[in-house]
Amino acid sequence: MTLDITHKISLVALDMDGTTLNSQNIITARNQRAITKAKESGIHVAIATGRMYVASLHLIAATGIDETSVFYNGGVLWNPRTKKIIYEKRLGFDLATEVFEFLLSLGVYTQIYEDKEFFVKDRHDPNAMLYESLAKLAGIELGDKFESHRCNANKFLSMFNTKDELREAYDKIVSHFGNRVYVSTTADTFLEVMHPDVNKGIGLKMLAKSYSIPREETMALGDGGNDIPMIEWAEVGVAVENAMQEVKNIADIIAPSNDDDAVAEVLEAVIENNKRFA
Repeated sequence: MTLDITHKISLVALDMDGTTLNSQNIITARNQRAITKAKESGIHVAIATGRMYVASLHLIAATGIDETSVFYNGGVLWNPRTKKIIYEKRLGFDLATEVFEFLLSLGVYTQIYEDKEFFVKDRHDPNAMLYESLAKLAGIELGDKFESHRCNANKFLSMFNTKDELREAYDKIVSHFGNRVYVSTTADTFLEVMHPDVNKGIGLKMLAKSYSIPREETMALGDGGNDIPMIEWAEVGVAVENAMQEVKNIADIIAPSNDDDAVAEVLEAVIENNKRFA
């Protein structure tokens, strides 16, 4: 693919699930090579994911992206080299308690996230098993103590069987909390609730500022609802072909699908495009 942009790109933020990972949840050799070449050319390449940083270690190893990156949908900036949290924003104990109790009242499957751990009621629940297979990380089973568990959560994740079920819950949460929380959706059946000052766009903005990189030199790639804020904030927002329609609607560029090495296609084009500004 070709790009015709007016600035060099100095920072690229990559969503993982559905974007950098293909439908088999694998990072292809071509994507790996492109990430390496981009880094070698001087481009800062960052992960931007809703995952916990401890659930992203295998992705960090597979991609070779070892610079500060965005985790928890912008709730945490973490550096894989130093193992240090650069920035963190949690819900706060009182708001987290209110959110959790509301999700319980809806009767939806929910997981609780705090720092390096996530909590489930029953690890044998099909939703818990699915998530553990994706995250490659085991949750802490609380059993009968789950409903009474309270903490200063980073986020809550609820999972649904259908997009309609998710939409119904989404509308109820937004109606109840308004702008007191940030609600995002991914993969049609995942819904996440976080602090209102948390999203990938804010995370990317802070990351760019830490490198003294202007907004005009940033790019973001994604596929899900939680990618919309960073695709809107970046100078060049890219949606992969398999992205949700809402994401495509606000993107500047539509790239190939995650099964067609979208990340490699875009990074290779960025590297070539940057030569004009050398």
